[in-house]
Amino acid sequence: MASHEIHLLVYNFDNDFLDVVLDVPAKATFKSVARLFNPKWSSDRLKALKFYVPFLLILKIHVANARWVPSCEPHGIRIQRLFPESLLDLKLMREIDKANELIRPRPSPSAMGSSDSDVMKAAQDDGEDDAFVTGRPFTNRGLPNTFFASSLATLSKELKASSITHAERQALVLLCRRFMDLCCAFYDSEDLRLNAVGCSLTHDIFPDDPKYKIDTPGAQASSGTDFRWYLSLDGQEIDYTTLKLKNQRGGGDPRMQAQTRFRDLILLKGIERRTNFPGLILTLAASRLDIDTSIFTDRMYYEHVLTIDLEVPFCAEDHIDRFVEVVYALRKCTQGLKQHYQTALQQSVDPIAPFLPTPTGLSAEAVSLLNNLKFVNRLDHDGGILTVTVDKCSRAGPIFLATLDGRRVLTKFVAQDKEAARYSETAHRLLADADRAPPLHGVVPIVGGYLVVMGYAEGAHTLLYGKPAGSAKAVKDALQRLHGAGIVFGDLREQNVLHVPATDGQLARTWLIDFDWAGKAHEAVYPAMMNDRLDIWPAGVAPGAYMEIEHDRELFRRMFPEAVDLHTGW
Repeated sequence: MASHEIHLLVYNFDNDFLDVVLDVPAKATFKSVARLFNPKWSSDRLKALKFYVPFLLILKIHVANARWVPSCEPHGIRIQRLFPESLLDLKLMREIDKANELIRPRPSPSAMGSSDSDVMKAAQDDGEDDAFVTGRPFTNRGLPNTFFASSLATLSKELKASSITHAERQALVLLCRRFMDLCCAFYDSEDLRLNAVGCSLTHDIFPDDPKYKIDTPGAQASSGTDFRWYLSLDGQEIDYTTLKLKNQRGGGDPRMQAQTRFRDLILLKGIERRTNFPGLILTLAASRLDIDTSIFTDRMYYEHVLTIDLEVPFCAEDHIDRFVEVVYALRKCTQGLKQHYQTALQQSVDPIAPFLPTPTGLSAEAVSLLNNLKFVNRLDHDGGILTVTVDKCSRAGPIFLATLDGRRVLTKFVAQDKEAARYSETAHRLLADADRAPPLHGVVPIVGGYLVVMGYAEGAHTLLYGKPAGSAKAVKDALQRLHGAGIVFGDLREQNVLHVPATDGQLARTWLIDFDWAGKAHEAVYPAMMNDRLDIWPAGVAPGAYMEIEHDRELFRRMFPEAVDLHTGW
């Protein structure tokens, strides 16, 4: 008898996630399948299921090619326990399912013309939200992809400071020079470019990636030729690197076309979600090579890594040498991507894991700290749990809840400013020692920036939700300590002051948080990305302006206008 497999992802009160596989006749109805979860149904079947049925929540139902006609009973049941240790709640599972279904098929790359409206249609979700995050518009950005995939961190690290040996460099010089020569030639058609460049690309640049396919214009009617490198796992092709080859740079945005193509390769195959699908996306238009990376958490996030023109300038030796380092970095990245997919898709994972970061430490202290750190949830600026649903304002939000040696801690990713963190560890430690800031466990370098790990206070709230008695005096005390060391806090707003309620054996406290701006008076400057449209800033506060102690004092007076007795004397 012909039958279909129906997979139901279900959750029971023992915090188990189960994959129930039903073998049903081809003429089964949805109503007959739903009877499995009816408490009045066959008691023998209920005993066979071995879990409490009446309150199961069906989170996902997938039926392939089923045609619903009169009712008939399932004739086979298999149950697989997926996540026996998980303590995730139903709300989180609903959000995970929503995130996995968030991005629906978009206009194909061929539909993306040269106009802004064509590009916008491909990058937006129903014209309201961004289908993927790629840096356009200006505020449409997320955290660095290097925070979420070690293979992409390897690429970034190698491009910044190559570890290539002399022997490896020598082996690549001739291959890279030949590839650059082919890319810089003129061709009458994309077919001629494909024949000339394609062979060198697959044999000289990526010789260790034998499994690839070439999608030429025609079936997809897309602009340019798509190379894609993949792994075969369980009969399924997993694409980890793509390259769009175009004869010239016109005819639409080739980078956006390549990003759209990679998104469809990942999302339209229905691959089981056990990873955040890191990928390498290359665009070679004429002689210009663009390198982008991609991950998929709550949506697709793309990050531009490097643009290099393969035309050889007067300083040819240095330029060829740099391209050798780029190719070496790309090879290391593809090796890491293959290793990631070979392991990630072969094992069960906590369903929230693909949404959380996996940063790569750059020092012994960072590696040690990260080994004992487990990320739990994403947080908004006020400490609210975002789980996996990230609104537009929070996509670049760097705050996560984690555990460190069994204790809850708050972690924050911060950018690098020249050779140091854009975060004042000095200011934070100064106030933490006086209990005017959260305890600081470390500020460590990672690929893409720095990670700050600090104490987490249960039940705390910012002054946006009220200014308890004593908070003004505590804030003034904190500022005076900083000013005594010649440090300006800078971003003194209600959301950067935390009230920690009293607990057994512990009095209420007021903490300054967010030391991203803090720096030396008349040396540090306000960040270029500060919101200068707010009407709270005193005169002299502007992007790029020097930070002054008087700015802090004026912000304090505006935050606590009623505390007149505290406005003077400092």
